[in-house]
Amino acid sequence: MSTANPDFGLPPVIKTITVPWPPAKAFERFTAEISSWWPCQTHSVAESAELEIVFEEFSGGRVYEKLGDHSSVWAEVLVWEPPHRFILNWHPGRAAETGGPVEVRFSEKDSGCQVELTHRGWENLGDDALELRTGYDSGWDFVLARYTPALSTGAG
Repeated sequence: MSTANPDFGLPPVIKTITVPWPPAKAFERFTAEISSWWPCQTHSVAESAELEIVFEEFSGGRVYEKLGDHSSVWAEVLVWEPPHRFILNWHPGRAAETGGPVEVRFSEKDSGCQVELTHRGWENLGDDALELRTGYDSGWDFVLARYTPALSTGAG
């Protein structure tokens, strides 16, 4: 357990990548096609490559994994603005009140689309905040590395 004081406010984790597709296609692949690229075997509650990720595409929807009778909610959709952005209350494997906002923005660039992910809300995690933030800092790199090749090999 970390001794981080959640009152001092940990900085957000911010990750930016550029993909060779227009924002609408990048948005669709990040949300509707998430099961095709998300590293489920290492970055899920059940840790199984066989599970399906469901992304309910509306404000008030949920993001959850399911495998047979097992299901686990990862997040609630707080803001849904395709193809520009969405915001989730992110808390996979934890209670919703421990969640923090994950905002993903899609911006058109000459070379395709810039995808910017910002993960905040570490204060909701109490004494574990610093440890979890550190894990997510490298974890989002790992996850987004899977998103990019999936886009690069698919039809645009």
